[in-house]
Amino acid sequence: MSLGTNPNSLSNPSNPSKASTVSPPSVVADMSGSQLTRMKKRCVDVLGSAGTYDRDLRQLCLLIARR
Repeated sequence: MSLGTNPNSLSNPSNPSKASTVSPPSVVADMSGSQLTRMKKRCVDVLGSAGTYDRDLRQLCLLIARR
């Protein structure tokens, strides 16, 4: 029996419903130094795995990599 749950409608902090309304540059600008350091390390994997991660995360990582 399938519940037909839409993952976009769930209250999940790793899947925020307003993610598409926030611009990546403002997200990067609001990050602390330690957050940027952690994301730079994670982004190495994200940018190295072309088909694995979604477009928005890849764009965010490209912005972070340029900092």
